[in-house]
Parts: sequence; C-alpha cells; structure tokens
Amino acid sequence: MSFTARPLSDLLGAELAGLDARLACSPPIQDSLRAALFRHQVLAIRDQALTPQQFVAFARNFGELEPFFTNAYSLPDCPEIYVLSNVRRAGRPIGRDGAGTHWHSDHTFQREPAIATLLYAVDVPEQGGETLFADMYAAYEALSEGEKRRLAGRRALHRYQKKEHLYTAESGLSAAERGGIERLRALRQQEEAAASAPSHPKAALLFHWKSLTRQVRLRGPVERVSDAEADAYFATRPRGAQIGAWASRQSAPLEDRFALERAVARYTAKYAIGTVPRPSHWSGFRVVPLLIEFWHDRPFRLHQRVEFRRETADAPWVKTGLYP
Repeated sequence: MSFTARPLSDLLGAELAGLDARLACSPPIQDSLRAALFRHQVLAIRDQALTPQQFVAFARNFGELEPFFTNAYSLPDCPEIYVLSNVRRAGRPIGRDGAGTHWHSDHTFQREPAIATLLYAVDVPEQGGETLFADMYAAYEALSEGEKRRLAGRRALHRYQKKEHLYTAESGLSAAERGGIERLRALRQQEEAAASAPSHPKAALLFHWKSLTRQVRLRGPVERVSDAEADAYFATRPRGAQIGAWASRQSAPLEDRFALERAVARYTAKYAIGTVPRPSHWSGFRVVPLLIEFWHDRPFRLHQRVEFRRETADAPWVKTGLYP
C-alpha cells in the first residue's frame, strides 16, 4: 500500500490519496505518514469507514497513544477515543459539547505534549462546523525582528485549570464572548460531574470468610471521596504501586505486556526524585451503608442471619433477625 500527499494550501495541510486506514501499515508507510505530518502539519484522509478499533489501530502508526485526561465521554470499549458531540439522548449529552471553540493545541499543559490529534468525523452538518488550523511556524516567521528578539528565551506556563478564569477576567470582552466563556465553564463542570459520579450511584458489597463460616453483606449509596482523602491514602501506598497508578490504564485493553512495562519504566524515570503525585484520575468511592447483614453458617442450611437497616445515613439502626 502506498499513498500520495496533495498540498491543500501554500502554508499547511495535505490530502492523502490511496490510503486505506483499515489496513495495517508497514514500517516504511508509518515513516512516510509521520514525515507527511511533520511536513504538512495537517493531514486529511477522505472517505474512510472505520470501527473504533480500526481507528485506534491506525492512530498507533504515529506513536504511543495518550488518552484524554478525563474519561467522561470516552468509549467504554476504546478508552483511547473521546467523543465530541452536541447530540443529546434522553436529556444527556453523548459527547463533549463546546469542545475546540477557541484556538488551542491539545495537551500543551502536559510536560510532554502530544505530537498530534486524530479526528474522525462521524456526523457533520451540511454547513458550518469546519475545523480551522493555523500555522504557528509561519506566524512566528511573520513577526518583526524586534518582536522575535523580545520573545527570545521566554517561556510560558500553561495551567489548564486556569483557562476559564483567565478568559473571563480579560477586559474588553463582548457580552457574547463572555457568555460563551461562561457556557464553556458550565459544560466543563457538567463534564467533571459526569466523570466523578457513578452511572448508578448504589452498590452492594459481600465479604465471605469460608474458613470462619461467616459473611457480611452491606448495601447503600455511593459517593466519591474528597481529593484530600484520596491524596492521604495514595501517600500510604508503596512507591511501586504509586508508579503503577500512573502506568496502568486500568481495565483498558492491553496491547502486550511490554507496553505496560515501558509505561512503568517511563514513569519510574519521571518520578525518580521526590514524592510521586497522585494522578488526577486516581481516586475512590465510598459506600454509605444503609443495610448491613451478618450471616453465620449453621448445619442443614439453618443459618443465622441478623440485619441492621436504616432509612438514611443519619437515622438510627434497626436490628432484625431473618429467616435463613
């Protein structure tokens, strides 16, 4: 398989022809894809029909994948894919609404930013919805020599969590612009709430000790622990487990064991000095018991069962014996 790249403008962008993204790419084709990306900065591949798994496989031709930092709208079977959509079903968004409404580069707030973002269009409007791209190399080259000297040696600090605050604090914003920023802030809060809240905030737990012929069963609503609680518990974990929390995308499909070992090695080197911070996605949930049952095994299935139940977390417990 081979392809050709047709430039779309004098500055950036090229359309690739002859490429079937469903097929595996040989190492020479992978090298050609990366070279085309670095040369043209934006690549367009038309008329592709990909499953999520095929899309992920094609994306790996450009290097190791970096999942989005929040998983509120990630596909369950392909957590590497983050859904952008303004469609709502049953009153709930099926994807992130309002994404990309300002000039930005993805993941520039990370120590090692991603080299590229891959977008796969599933449903697009007949008019509008275009994604705009800017050539920052050309923008810099167009500066005067005085501006280049003024910028020489300067560094910028990108803090993602400050974004909405800084935009809202700007003077000279129109009411429409300020309203748009407030809408983005509200969407971000909704997304964070969706990521932190279980879909069904109730759970049941069972602890069974066969050798003791006893078990404890409990049931109740679920709540997320605070960041302070998560930080405190994470600090008690062995250092190897802390590194593992960064390296493992828990329960996501694993390409091979070496992929996990590479990630462990990378984060071991990254946090070789000092304490290991808690990953933002690493936290926990607490079950607030409204029912607790103590069970004791007895001969002939005539087990002893004692139940404690309360209506709310603040209500007193009511003790009841149960038939086996």
